Amino acid sequence: MGYEKIMKTWKLGVMGAFYENTFLEVEPEERPFHLIRRSAELGCRCVDFNLPFDTGEDGLKRLRECALEHDVELELRTPRSFWELSGNKGKEARQDLERQIDIMDACGSKVLHGAFGHLTIPYSRYRDQGRHIQEDLEFLAGNLRIAGELLQDRGKVLGLENHCDFTAKEHAQLFEMVDSPVIGCALDTANGYSVYFDPDEENRILAPWAFTTHIKDMKMKQEMVMTERMPFYPVGVAVGEGNVNIAAALELLARKAKIKEGLHIIVECGWEENSEEDLKRMPAHLIKRKMFEDSIRWLQEYIASR
Repeated sequence: MGYEKIMKTWKLGVMGAFYENTFLEVEPEERPFHLIRRSAELGCRCVDFNLPFDTGEDGLKRLRECALEHDVELELRTPRSFWELSGNKGKEARQDLERQIDIMDACGSKVLHGAFGHLTIPYSRYRDQGRHIQEDLEFLAGNLRIAGELLQDRGKVLGLENHCDFTAKEHAQLFEMVDSPVIGCALDTANGYSVYFDPDEENRILAPWAFTTHIKDMKMKQEMVMTERMPFYPVGVAVGEGNVNIAAALELLARKAKIKEGLHIIVECGWEENSEEDLKRMPAHLIKRKMFEDSIRWLQEYIASR
């Protein structure tokens, strides 16, 4: 199958919490269901389901029925204890992961999405001036090997996001160290900026490891007040409006991803910079909603044109 035809099998979606939080009027307990319905209205067939939901038997039954009714696949997140699998609390962490896999089964989910970076220096390659990167990668690999055994037994895969922590080369080294058929990448197409690595090069390196994605675009802006900071910086924009070569990233994914057919193409919008004029025209939450919906439309039109 040619890569253009592969693109047409993809399932588009949104990063759930960021998008759903733009609907201020929706009650918290109804947000999971509103998110599924709204995703379907946008023409999406998957969602990064990173928001709270009822994991009781009745709650999961209702969630599965809603997802099936609207033909939307849920991509769930790793439990909070995930990075304790190889430590003193390993038994509890293993139970938490097994429970999350049970929830995946109940929801009809196949892909688990995880990340190490917490958007802080202690959880990045800059910890202690980068002197312990190899040690950190060994720590991640130890946990991922344990997770891989559990996931493989249950027919699931894990995409680990390049989440403002390590460069693409370091993530690729990590995946080679783990050497598991069910451990790969949740490729964020713009997060290379956060570790001062060219996103287009990052996408080239990590696309062959991809089980899922965050399709994100960012645009370089000029620092208007020349201080001791760098003269330009990236801000979030709608897909297709920034400096990331999204079209090239999509072609790489179609040609090389670990999951090609049915790949989750999930839009993430964030880190935008709204001017006073922007906010006079539209509230911040509606600006973000528009970014998401413009991004989905851009992807739909691009894929349809292939």
